[in-house]
Amino acid sequence: MQRSSSSAGSCQPRRWYQWPWVLLLALGLLATGCSQDVSNIGVGLPTANSNTGAYLVDTLTIRSSTVLRDSVVTSNTNSLLVGRYTDPQLGAITAKSFVRLGLTSSFIPDPTAVYDSLTLVLTLDNYRYGDTTKTQSLVEVHRLTDPNNAISATKVSFASPRLTPPPTYSPTLLNYDTIQHKNVAPIARARPMLTSLRLHLDNNLGRQLLAAGQRGQLSTQDALDSYLPGIALTPAPTDDATIIRLSATSNGAGMTLYYHLPTDPTTVLSTFFSFAAGNRHFYQVTADRSTAGATSSSNFPQMSLQAVAAARTGQQTFVEGRWAYKPGSISRI
Repeated sequence: MQRSSSSAGSCQPRRWYQWPWVLLLALGLLATGCSQDVSNIGVGLPTANSNTGAYLVDTLTIRSSTVLRDSVVTSNTNSLLVGRYTDPQLGAITAKSFVRLGLTSSFIPDPTAVYDSLTLVLTLDNYRYGDTTKTQSLVEVHRLTDPNNAISATKVSFASPRLTPPPTYSPTLLNYDTIQHKNVAPIARARPMLTSLRLHLDNNLGRQLLAAGQRGQLSTQDALDSYLPGIALTPAPTDDATIIRLSATSNGAGMTLYYHLPTDPTTVLSTFFSFAAGNRHFYQVTADRSTAGATSSSNFPQMSLQAVAAARTGQQTFVEGRWAYKPGSISRI
């Protein structure tokens, strides 16, 4: 007798699609293992604040202008500016300073004293505006000539010559080159690490100061102001390199007169006319807009507080603030 073949077929394994509940269980476990709370990614848009009335927008239009602000007081700072630099955007910038010298003590030298030399020491910080790779005059020194048109002791002085007429000074240089034996300012680079300048001054002025002291004409501050109202620090007419910043209150800044007695020629005597003791100074800055490159000079403000839209200045705004810190800054809009 032969067996039926149906019994053998009943032992074959079931396929996966014949177990639907197993498939559902696997999918449930997979979904449970991959679940994760939603994190706070990004910043949502808050609702308008009813108290402030502030609303969020996705567009913004900036309207900017260049405004000329020339009523900047410079007699209340501790700094002086000297030099000239042609800025490609702002034009030729020229800075000059005016300083009154002060007595550290009454100057009445011995009648027999003999003059030796006269020097001016200027202290610098690391601020430079321009091109320090170029050479320039460091610095031209001139004598203020009119005590009635000197540095005011009661009024503030402004950066603009329009608001404060500059003191009258002699065109003759006080700088003296001991090698060339003539009145000329030293030519050098305004290196960033340069911290002081020691300038030899005209011997005629030194002898005049010594003689005035011997006559008793420099015994008080008022007497010194009458005899020497102060000095002007200027760039040379052909300078176009860098504007440097000097200290007007440093104890080391000032003019020193050296002399000796015939009976003791090896002992050096001196008196110091200090910037800090003088306690009156200011600087002025002017701009020649005709040399401006990318922006026509006619597009700049011509009057104080006049506003010129950025559309006339190549979509740029120019800010000229306190020149003691930053002569010119450009922000592109």
